[in-house]
This record gives sequence, C-alpha cells and structure tokens, in this order.
Amino acid sequence: GRDSFFFDPSSRDKFYNEDDWPYDEDFDGDCQNTRHEILVATSRAPVRFTNPRNCEARTGEWFDEYTGKTFNVAAQIDLDHIIPLRYAHNQGGDRWPPNKKVAFANDPMNLILTERSEIRRNYVRQWLAIAEKYDLRIANGDKNRITVILRDCGED
Repeated sequence: GRDSFFFDPSSRDKFYNEDDWPYDEDFDGDCQNTRHEILVATSRAPVRFTNPRNCEARTGEWFDEYTGKTFNVAAQIDLDHIIPLRYAHNQGGDRWPPNKKVAFANDPMNLILTERSEIRRNYVRQWLAIAEKYDLRIANGDKNRITVILRDCGED
C-alpha cells in the first residue's frame, strides 16, 4: 500500500534528483561557493586564487587527515559528503523542505575535503552526529554496521 512507499528507500531512490540538493551555493554573495569557502577556511598557507576577485582557490596547503598527505593544488581535492545526499533522500530527506536540503548539502559538518582518489568511507561518529542534527533516520542495517564499527574500533 501507500505506507510502504514512504519507508522503502529503493522506491524513493528513483525520485532522487541531485538538483534538489545543490552544494555549489554562495550564501554570503562573495562569489566563493561552498567548496571554495571550505578550501579557504582549511588551508594552512595563504591561498592563491584563479582570478583577482578571489572566487576560486587555486593553490594553498591542505592536509588530508584520512590519507596523511598534504596537497597544494585545490584541483587535487574533492569535497565529499560524509552522509551522501542520496542516502539522506532515501531515508526521508525527500520530504524535507528545499531550504533544509540546501542546508544539509552545504553544512561544513557534513563536508570533508579528501584526495580525489581516496576511497569513500563512512566516518561513523560524524555520521551519527549529522543524522541527529537533521533528525535523519538511519536504516536498521546501517545502525547495526555502525554499532559493530564502534565496538571494533574500541569506542570509549
């Protein structure tokens, strides 16, 4: 029936549209979108830009704590969501108002700069904190995996 649709992520998935979850926003109107705001904020060295308006970071110094590498060229780094947008959509985010989707997609708490070739992983504690912040359901299978990961990692 109708109710099963609302709690079945696979039926929701076909309605996922990344345009509903934009993360190239420029909230303060300074011409830097979310990616470049985060690049500027996290660089350990002065950032050089691609143009005089300072819209896009070109070089700086970024440390990727997951690979232990340092990068000096912004193009080598991806902005990745810790909780993927599609996952949020499938877990009930499809019913969020547009401003909540945009907030989730651009939240620095849910974004991580990582080497382009780095395999995406779940960053479990952060995942739980973000899910709680947005009151996002976590699928039962994922809850079980998270419990196991925290146990195996010796969570205090």
